[in-house]
Amino acid sequence: MGVSVTGDLFNMFVFLEITGLATYALVAADRSGESAVAALKYLILGTTGASLFLVGVGYAFIATGTLNMVDLSEQLAGTYTSRVVLASFGFMIIGLALKAAVFPLHTWQPDAYTYAPDTVTAFISALVSTVAAYAIGRVTLTVFTVSFLETAPLAQEAVLAFGTVSILAGGALAVVQTEIKRMFAYSSVSQFGLVVAGFALATPDSVLGAVVHLVGHGLMKGGLFAAAAVLAARHGARTVDDYARLGYRSPVVAGVVGVLGVALVGVPPSIGFLGKWYIAVGAVRAEAWPIAVVVFLSTLLTLAYVARLLERLYFAAPAAAADPTEPAADAVADGGDRPDSRAPNAVSTGMVALVVVAALVVVALGFSTDAFEALLEPFLGGVLP
Repeated sequence: MGVSVTGDLFNMFVFLEITGLATYALVAADRSGESAVAALKYLILGTTGASLFLVGVGYAFIATGTLNMVDLSEQLAGTYTSRVVLASFGFMIIGLALKAAVFPLHTWQPDAYTYAPDTVTAFISALVSTVAAYAIGRVTLTVFTVSFLETAPLAQEAVLAFGTVSILAGGALAVVQTEIKRMFAYSSVSQFGLVVAGFALATPDSVLGAVVHLVGHGLMKGGLFAAAAVLAARHGARTVDDYARLGYRSPVVAGVVGVLGVALVGVPPSIGFLGKWYIAVGAVRAEAWPIAVVVFLSTLLTLAYVARLLERLYFAAPAAAADPTEPAADAVADGGDRPDSRAPNAVSTGMVALVVVAALVVVALGFSTDAFEALLEPFLGGVLP
């Protein structure tokens, strides 16, 4: 909340660090060796990112004598080609990209998401990197402004390159993963690349798409990690192969995974489609054809790992002789007929209801095109020419 409402760059740094410190502790909450190492790695790289951002803030203060974002946007005008200003932008974007896990600065995220407690992963995947990606958009568009990107096209091209490489590399790495949480972690690397590219294009359509995709990704990925937590607790399923025929044993949660997965691909009607559509339209209207192609390729890569997951859920050969058409009744809350003593942990009806609500919201927001445009029109009109 603090990052979104502050009007001061130093306060933004403080709020980012408060978020980071809380997250480092949450990742280590599993009290296992793997989670401790993942938290330490996250701490080191997260602190590095924060330090780089703070260096950029310092350069901005040297150039203007203020840290108020409104004053900065006014006083930076006319100094865009200054080396101090360029250095300020570079340090801030790199620092925030590290916190948002944009490739190749993503290396903390797969381990942090994989080894954190399952419920923690669902929480931080929806919020933490989302906050950093939001900060990238806010710093780029409201502090340095579109005029800076037009005056210093190399800076814009560098951020676009950051985003496009992250889209492709994250998607490709997600395709080859066997662990569910690690697959979704690399998927986030790809999805945040889309958001960064949308902000860097700096057209009304692309920025609208970036904001919509930022919101949508939080809902979709938070829901997917929460659903994965339910399936892990109920069946001990943590790899793609473990998901074999779970569509028949836990039909409700598996259905949520399917809905959120195809939404992540960008199938309408879903908020995942809206975000990608606007970014692609923005790229086409700006004649940034490579970006439009990359958005299309990202959809294919996402389809590759989501289809693989759905194939295991519904079409894989059963590992045991159990009748796949009869629910194993892992919990009454998920449509089964009787309790299953084989389930490693009980799953509450509330947990299942939470992931169902996430899927419903993701689909419902797919019909909210006019609402998003009306809500964001004042912002877009204020920061874009």
